[in-house]
Amino acid sequence: MSDVFISYRHGSPDQGLALALRDYLAKRGLKVFLDVDIPPGKIWAKRIRAELRDARFFIVLLSQRSICSDMVREEVRIAHQRRKTILPIRFADLRELPYDLGSWLNPIQYGRWNPTNPRAAVCSRIYRAIHAGTPLPEAGGKTPVTLKKSKERDDAPLPAADPRIVMEAGAVRLDSPFYVKRPEDSTMERELALKGRTITVKGPRQSGKSSLVARAHAWAVKNGRQSCYIDFQTIDSAHLKTLGALLRNLAHIIAADISTSLKPDDVWEAAVGHIRSANKFIGQGVLGPATAPVVFCFDEVDRVFSLPYRDDFFGALRAWHNQRATNPGVDPMWEKLTLVLAHSTAPALWIKDLNQSPFNVAAARLELGDLTRSRSGS
Repeated sequence: MSDVFISYRHGSPDQGLALALRDYLAKRGLKVFLDVDIPPGKIWAKRIRAELRDARFFIVLLSQRSICSDMVREEVRIAHQRRKTILPIRFADLRELPYDLGSWLNPIQYGRWNPTNPRAAVCSRIYRAIHAGTPLPEAGGKTPVTLKKSKERDDAPLPAADPRIVMEAGAVRLDSPFYVKRPEDSTMERELALKGRTITVKGPRQSGKSSLVARAHAWAVKNGRQSCYIDFQTIDSAHLKTLGALLRNLAHIIAADISTSLKPDDVWEAAVGHIRSANKFIGQGVLGPATAPVVFCFDEVDRVFSLPYRDDFFGALRAWHNQRATNPGVDPMWEKLTLVLAHSTAPALWIKDLNQSPFNVAAARLELGDLTRSRSGS
């Protein structure tokens, strides 16, 4: 087992710093766990919990993206519960932690890193904190790096939920007591339990789409699937300029989240086209080696509806569906893939050719509306 566990959010620049830390500490004799080191076919959640249980030091990289990651928040919670030595690194643009993370991490001294600066200095600082017990430089409170027992009364009550909930919008945290299960939640779980499904989730803004899709992703991970959740609102404009830029960006995100040994650049050939290259990567890099079903959760896909290449993009997703629908048993690796697509506006307003739409062939079409007593099942 490892001496050090690194918790971070996949993507740049978080992942770059995580890899640099792993290499720097490993060269100095420390055993470091990073989730990209999990071999294909292993049960991720079980391996991560085992590594987190046995590691002596817990490094968490705190960026605007990572503090929204349910996986990072859960890892911090477990590290806090098991009284690990926690070493937080806050990115320069981070101003405030969410309520739950703040309650665990605000008392702890931390390092700060600007992605425009070299990584060597922060790596060295972390190594000194581990090797010599040198505190990280930024004061988070009077509590030193190693978490100590709170001086507050043991019976002092703590809030069960973030009291700022009334001020917040967007997806509801997985552990939130305010989330209301609807019949669509049960339908989603039933569909995910089957092989090779296309599931669509439609609803207006603030109707719970993202919360439902996030729970679909969490259910998939918990039940041994290889799952990747991508919110299209977080894709920057540079990666939306062309079909090739978007497909390549999605492939790199999937490769990082699922930790594929084959990388998109290994198979990408502009001469044969971006769609064929994406299909080749998904087939050979993701589905071929997979020993369990694979789930892609694509949230807010209607961001692509207004783009000029929308028909080609959704035609590529439709082709993934057709691979398993038209060749059952002939090309079985595509039967491993389940697609979850969430959107707010009607696809028919944008996608003119129904033969290029994955939305009209979905096995389950979940439509969310406002919560009522009858719709919530209460």
